[in-house]
Amino acid sequence: ALQMREALHSAYAIMDEALYELVRGGYALGFSRNVKVGACSLSVVVDYQSIAVANIGDCKAVLCRKGRAIPLNSQHTANSPAEQKRLRELHPNEKDVVVCKSTVDQPRAPQWPYLWEYPLCMMGLLKETVGSRCYVKGRLQPTRSFGDFHLKHAEFKADLETGKDFLRDAHTFPYITAEPQVDLYPRHHQDEFIVMGSDGVWDFLTDEEGVSIVRESLKSDPSPETAAKA
Repeated sequence: ALQMREALHSAYAIMDEALYELVRGGYALGFSRNVKVGACSLSVVVDYQSIAVANIGDCKAVLCRKGRAIPLNSQHTANSPAEQKRLRELHPNEKDVVVCKSTVDQPRAPQWPYLWEYPLCMMGLLKETVGSRCYVKGRLQPTRSFGDFHLKHAEFKADLETGKDFLRDAHTFPYITAEPQVDLYPRHHQDEFIVMGSDGVWDFLTDEEGVSIVRESLKSDPSPETAAKA
């Protein structure tokens, strides 16, 4: 398990470093827009005993186990309270490290010792207002990605074509990272398949809907290719 974690962390670091070298060469020639190009990534490694999942950004893997949908990873976006907390702790003196363009009310868990919150929670009346449509430094929703070096290295902060900086008041680089979250799960004899998709899928389908579509497709045609097109 430790070797798998180290291998995935190393692979992501090598990939981002290779992209950095390419972008740096172009930037030195005056091509600055490439520093704003980036990509999220999701990797799944399956062996006889375990499933390893590594991801950066807003892709997601969902396991179907006996018809039940089980998400295998967290999505890294500025809408995530956990990612917001991480960024604000890393950049305590930059109030705009996360910029939210709107807010939504969502259910929250009751807090001890406020016992009166528990019945409100059971009735669905306990809510909190959280930011939505949030962006790192007002620019990018994913908080982890390959590339996007204008948010990682101060040397790329200037738009060479306009003479202006890509970011306002940027003092504590990096703001995003290519460091993956790596999770390992033991395999189970009731595991059926894993659905892997980007936000283009999961923004429109629940985990259960995604699994249901693939299961129905596999009933008529057991090929993974057909299921992927479903």
